[in-house]
Amino acid sequence: MVRMLVLSHLKKSRLDLGLLRSHWKWLALWPMLAVVAICAMWLFNERRSQDDILAANTAALRDAASLSSAYNKQLARSIEKLDELTLYVKHDWETSGGTINLEKLHELGLFSTKHFAAFVISNVDGLIVTSTRSTSVRRMIADRAYFQFHQSHSSNALHIGAVDIGRGSGKPVIQVTRSLNRADGAFNGVLLVSIANDFFNPIVDATILGRETVQALIGDDNKVRIALTGGRLPPAGATLMQNDSACLPTTQVMLVSASCFSDHQARFVSVSHLDDYPFVAMVALSQREVLGTTMLQIAHRNDLLWLSAFIIIAFCLLAGILSASLLLKREEAAEIRKAYRMATENGKDGFLLFRQMRDKDGVVCDFRVVDCNERAAELYATTKLALLGSSLADHYGDKKEYLDKAVARYCAMYDQGHGEEEYRPPLYSQIKAAWIHRKFVRTFEGLAITLRDVGEHITHRQEMERLATEDGLTGLPNRHWLGSFLPGMLQRASVDGEKMAVLFVDLDDFKHVNDAFGHSAGDELLKAAATRLKSLMRPGDSVVRLGGDEFTLILERIPADQQVADVANRVVQAFKVPFALQSGKSMVGTSIGIAMFPRDGNDAETLLKNADIAMYAAKESKGKFCFYSTELYQRQLGKVTMEQELAQALEQDEFEMFYQPRLATSSGQLVGMEALIRWNHPQRGWISPVEFIPVAEMSDLIVQIGIRVAHKVAQQIRIWLDAGYPVVPVSINVSPRQFNQGSVPELLFECLAESNIAAHLLEVEITESAMMGDDEQVILQLATLHTMGIKTHVDDFGTGYSSLALLQRLSLDVLKIDRAFTAALGTKPESEILYRAIVSMAHALGMVVVAEGVETEAQLTLLRALRCDEIQGFLIAKPLCVADAVLALQACARNNDQSWRAQFWSELV
Repeated sequence: MVRMLVLSHLKKSRLDLGLLRSHWKWLALWPMLAVVAICAMWLFNERRSQDDILAANTAALRDAASLSSAYNKQLARSIEKLDELTLYVKHDWETSGGTINLEKLHELGLFSTKHFAAFVISNVDGLIVTSTRSTSVRRMIADRAYFQFHQSHSSNALHIGAVDIGRGSGKPVIQVTRSLNRADGAFNGVLLVSIANDFFNPIVDATILGRETVQALIGDDNKVRIALTGGRLPPAGATLMQNDSACLPTTQVMLVSASCFSDHQARFVSVSHLDDYPFVAMVALSQREVLGTTMLQIAHRNDLLWLSAFIIIAFCLLAGILSASLLLKREEAAEIRKAYRMATENGKDGFLLFRQMRDKDGVVCDFRVVDCNERAAELYATTKLALLGSSLADHYGDKKEYLDKAVARYCAMYDQGHGEEEYRPPLYSQIKAAWIHRKFVRTFEGLAITLRDVGEHITHRQEMERLATEDGLTGLPNRHWLGSFLPGMLQRASVDGEKMAVLFVDLDDFKHVNDAFGHSAGDELLKAAATRLKSLMRPGDSVVRLGGDEFTLILERIPADQQVADVANRVVQAFKVPFALQSGKSMVGTSIGIAMFPRDGNDAETLLKNADIAMYAAKESKGKFCFYSTELYQRQLGKVTMEQELAQALEQDEFEMFYQPRLATSSGQLVGMEALIRWNHPQRGWISPVEFIPVAEMSDLIVQIGIRVAHKVAQQIRIWLDAGYPVVPVSINVSPRQFNQGSVPELLFECLAESNIAAHLLEVEITESAMMGDDEQVILQLATLHTMGIKTHVDDFGTGYSSLALLQRLSLDVLKIDRAFTAALGTKPESEILYRAIVSMAHALGMVVVAEGVETEAQLTLLRALRCDEIQGFLIAKPLCVADAVLALQACARNNDQSWRAQFWSELV
């Protein structure tokens, strides 16, 4: 099989390759287009880059010439100022016979220019005779180059030296000198002006010139007097450019090679001669800086060009692939059309190709069959030859209304382009099928329609939908139906402004029927309950079985709450009549919660939830109905919150055990204790079991709490034994749910083994309702406990469902009479008679009788007279914490008669 698939794939690949080769000229156009486009872009970019560089070079030459001219004028003004100043001083010195005191003149402010570091006059030997600086120390300048220059040259012109370090200031200065002469013209000393290095700095900001722009003052001897880079002097000893005439431009401005500069950067150099002075002003713009922006732009354009080339290549590659794919798909479509033609001729689907027919105004008025297959002719109960060329009017001409609908439908599908639907042909249609599934596809030739007979499929689907939305036991709509149809009902009611009611009905005590008569009887009762509910509803109202013993009633078009209350009350009263089952008559009541639309919710989920909340409120007293209210929601929310906090309390071990003593009525001796749980909430403090036990019993938390209590009590008994206290038996309460699970003996066996205590020290208290489960299960558990040596108590006797026959069958040890009977003692004679009967019955069964809720001495006296064995209540002690329970054990050990109570209370206080 795999080999055949591989061979088929290779064959198709060879066919596709052959088709592409036959059209290679068209497919080759895309890569050729990419090559031409990329070459054109590269040529254009190269030409533009050369133009940009040429423009930048031209602008740089022009800027260098302009800056050189400006720098020339600045230097000329500065040198002219120095020339005039030194001539004045020279003249005054020579005419005064060398009596000028420069220091005093400086103090008078005659040489206050900030750029002049010092004025100095030396004699013919090079000794400084006067200076703007202190002359206390005579210095010699005969070794300086400028002194030796004037000594050996008879020129009277101003001489400017290179930047040097001043001996007096220690800072870079420029030495400007002029020779002093005697009357006969002979050399008579030197006038020296030390100028700060920024005297010849350019006026233009260095940020405008550039950080690598060089400005220099050069003498006719090609020696650089001062050179600045970016408007700053170079470091001491550094040279910016070579003293080489070859490095100066032969024309006014030109590009000088990088070898002429110490930083090896080529520059655009412009020079101009100073008028009247033997100096040249030079400005050199760095080619790197000048072309920096231009080269960056060129680099960005190159990046964009590479990106564009990649996009063009990708586009042309994708276009080539798409073209090849389109070519293959067109060829494949042609093959498919051929295969489709062959398939439709003998297929199960009818095929029709219609073409539009227009009237004289150009409006589509009909459709004509231009092509079909045999199956389509069969569906129309005719032949293919007769069907070809016919129009819709030929088939439905006498049914103009149907013809107009058909033409309108076909026009809509033609405009839409495609569509599909399932429809039931009318009785007068020529199509002989119960249900037809048809598809519409617009083609170049017209409107193609495929027809399929789906009658059997639709019937099967409808049956499956019915089964999916119907309860198998009662035949009522089920939860799935409710989730599908209730939202639509609510939407219609909202549009019409009508009220609706959702009633959540729960059968009371239905579990007792299952337990007593079996599940078959329970199913029989559910069917009868469904029939009774349907008989109580109005036409149009809905009865839904959600599951188990829960039903939902949907009442539409309700004018007021009273009508809903009447329906609910009618249901409650009807269910007070027993059901006649094969196994006998059974009685179940109903608890009903009601939620109104739109008052109690706008959607199905909210209404069902609120009706459920109201039902739980009604179930507290059973056989009632209750409307939803915000108070009920808050109460339910409180239960949910408490359930969450209970789960957290189990994790964090917030429960503590209290112990209430149980005394022998005749002697007053402590004979046992009942373990009672208390919840120490971290925020609310101590919480009574009356608050949290009912919430726990509604969930599995009551089982977990029971397990925790059993372990805690067993461990506490072990602690008391180890401490040497006289321990009495301690009883623990087991909830009906925990007892009915059948796991109590295993739990107690585990606790006894874990704590290593005797079985008689741990006793079990169960309520009467816990004994109403499976008789065999109850008898087995009680027998197991009896075999283990653990006594069992019937707690709160008289409030549940126990009977004498039940107590006789079960192996029980202690009967605890409810506090309500104890409280009635002494109020009327009947209460004593009833109490005496219970005590006598228990004694006859071999059970010990305990009176609960003993609070007065009068009650204690009556109980002794009635021969009640043990008492428990506030007269003896309230539930005690562990520390107080220890005091009770110690007091009882010291006083075995009734005086232990006084001893105990004195120690407790």
